[in-house]
Amino acid sequence: MALVTDYVFQDDYAVCYSIFWVASLITLGSIVLLWKGLKRYLEARETLAAWGDRQEQKAAPAV
Repeated sequence: MALVTDYVFQDDYAVCYSIFWVASLITLGSIVLLWKGLKRYLEARETLAAWGDRQEQKAAPAV
């Protein structure tokens, strides 16, 4: 935050703008990382569900 205020805006009274830009960039970066990880998360969730189904079939008593 201080680096952006000092080196980008070069004004000590521009802290509010610095906070805005740093928070915006961090938020956008978080959105990108979550979006990129979503595919792997969904794949892992499907794998876990399939594994759970197999475990239930093994545990079911034979009639």
